[in-house]
Amino acid sequence: MTREEALELVERMPYIRTIMVANDKLRLELYQGALASNDPVEWIKVIKTNYIRQNDKTARRYPDESEMESAGRARELLYGQLSEALGIPVRDLDEFIEKHIKDTF
Repeated sequence: MTREEALELVERMPYIRTIMVANDKLRLELYQGALASNDPVEWIKVIKTNYIRQNDKTARRYPDESEMESAGRARELLYGQLSEALGIPVRDLDEFIEKHIKDTF
């Protein structure tokens, strides 16, 4: 991934859709497929879906341990590529992403 591709991906993050599946087993299968895909957009879908499920106060069920692990792995993969492409330490990426998205819009 080049620096330009990484910046474009960060700018697209707010527009990338989540994984909309009601079945927990199917959701986990989709997570596993996303992790195996080597596609950063798919990793973002996993991360966003997990984040929303974690923070949904109306949800009857929250993410289980395997979903949390999948989301963590997706984050590691995504941040590894972004860190390398942008030359930013992984620990600073959250702040960079928030600022870049805010400054872009």
